[in-house]
Amino acid sequence: MLLKGIIDHIVYRNPENSYTVLILNTADGGDITCVGNLPELDPGEAVSYEGDYTDNPKYGIQFSVTSFTIDPLNDAASIFRYLSSGAVKGIGAGLAKRIVDRFGEETFRIMEEEPERLSEIKGISLRKAISISEAFEAKAGSRQALSFLGNYSISPHLGQKIYDRYKERVYDVIRTNPYRLIEDIEGVGFLTADRIAAEAGIERDSEYRIRSAVLYLLSEASASGSLCLPEKDLTDRTAEMLGLDREPVIRQIDALSIERRLIREIYEDVEYCYSDTAYYAEAEAAALLHDLCVDEKADEAEVYDRISAIEKETGISLEDSQREAVRSAICNMVSIITGGPGTGKTTIINLMISYFEAKGLDVTLAAPTGRA
Repeated sequence: MLLKGIIDHIVYRNPENSYTVLILNTADGGDITCVGNLPELDPGEAVSYEGDYTDNPKYGIQFSVTSFTIDPLNDAASIFRYLSSGAVKGIGAGLAKRIVDRFGEETFRIMEEEPERLSEIKGISLRKAISISEAFEAKAGSRQALSFLGNYSISPHLGQKIYDRYKERVYDVIRTNPYRLIEDIEGVGFLTADRIAAEAGIERDSEYRIRSAVLYLLSEASASGSLCLPEKDLTDRTAEMLGLDREPVIRQIDALSIERRLIREIYEDVEYCYSDTAYYAEAEAAALLHDLCVDEKADEAEVYDRISAIEKETGISLEDSQREAVRSAICNMVSIITGGPGTGKTTIINLMISYFEAKGLDVTLAAPTGRA
């Protein structure tokens, strides 16, 4: 259902998700409560909303907006109403009336194309005229961009973030390479960018699409605990996901490798691919572990003696394998203690803590996974 009108006032707006409640004046003079995730607009704006009426148990009949367009203001009355709302910095109701009385339906064109003519109005200097024009153009640019982005099913909240990042370049980005959003806009992933690209008519075999898909699959692998993938697997999975042959995928993997956005490493005759971020993170972690492993080690004889003393003090009797595990963990700067339930992992850690505290050291325990 289509609903057209002029925004009367904003009742509520959540800046975090753009959820808005506003009153819309319709052509027949009625006031309709409209709700939905809407762009930040001002009273006096002309809009067209698609949606349906709903009956809210608490607030009654409302129009739930699913999509929108921002309509031009063509008549003097609508232009005055918009300007008098305070939407444009530097213009109040009195000044809005003088401007519209002077320029009528030409007001917006004058403000955009001949801003110096605003100084013909009493109370507006040339400097203020330019300032008003700049404020108006900033508002107009935002409105036009949000309406444009809405055509690609981009929510107002996301649309505002995109416009804030690119300003007037937003049109070129969306039409030529919406995959840039993945790197530039927090919260935009490959699937969102790919949907926008499809609506923008980007070719299925676009180099931007293939490259973004390759990096997306590497990112998904990292999130699952694999910092790299065999190149053959990466190629096959990318081609399958995009519905393409392997050849264009191979070309873009080569290109990413040349640009060092993708790093290749051979291990046991298998070529693996990393994203640059994952590769350098792993390399740094490996270097840090190496430095720890070559650091000074504890005296093994002293460690054995202290373990025996702790056993006597606590009444704990370790099996040989557990005693060796404690010794190894203490004598080596980096250790991994594994085992099923009831195999003594906690006992080993407690003995290690007792050893270090007896040496006057502070002990810090951490559970990176959120589980003990």
